[in-house]
Amino acid sequence: MTFAEHRDWTSCEAMAFARHVVGDYRPPETRSRLIGGYVRALLAGGAALEAFVAARAAALRTRAGKPRAAAVRAEAMAAVLRSDPLCASRLAGGGAVVRGAFGGLDWELSVDSLDVGSGFFADVVSSRALDHWAWSPAHRARVPFWELHGYWTRLALTSHLLRQRTGMELEPLLVVVSDEPVPGKLVLSFANPARLACELAVVRALSPRVAAVKAGKLPPAYCGVCDYCKQRRPLERVHPASSHPVAAA
Repeated sequence: MTFAEHRDWTSCEAMAFARHVVGDYRPPETRSRLIGGYVRALLAGGAALEAFVAARAAALRTRAGKPRAAAVRAEAMAAVLRSDPLCASRLAGGGAVVRGAFGGLDWELSVDSLDVGSGFFADVVSSRALDHWAWSPAHRARVPFWELHGYWTRLALTSHLLRQRTGMELEPLLVVVSDEPVPGKLVLSFANPARLACELAVVRALSPRVAAVKAGKLPPAYCGVCDYCKQRRPLERVHPASSHPVAAA
């Protein structure tokens, strides 16, 4: 179970089942995901960069071989992180894949920089802006981007699996770069044991249902609001026009 897959299961079971079990649904890659993935690949270099570019050649380059706007932006964002001493030091540890068990599920999580000797691990993320806040249906409030995208949960899981592997408490970090004409950068520490423990408790509580739905023991539920549900959720009844929310809009 990767973190991206877990996020799918906890956002819309029907979409996750179609994507990860049946295999007949693949959401289109958004511009932000393309840029974020390319930034991480540029920083990793080597085979990871070659594979990313080969899989997305048309999205990154024109037929004439010129870089598209998204590629230019991602390359500028990666350059900003490389040129900053603090960011560069936190990304010097090298990438790793961490495997382990938690909550009855087998996990496989990627880490962009792991430095056990220095006592930290770091992931690279991109954001619309360093101070970007957005509405979160789960929180019923506007929250910063790291809350919106579940980075507390991701780092809590990674921290737990690394503790299993190393026996050490490593500081979880996010190295953030903004998707702006002039990219900004930020390093955030998530060294809050109480909050990390709460995130693990939530994952542990959700894991039995995720495992049961994934195994076909329970029917997957539709969230009703995602693109998959808009396309494939069957209608169950006729709505009276006078009382439907659309009528009041």
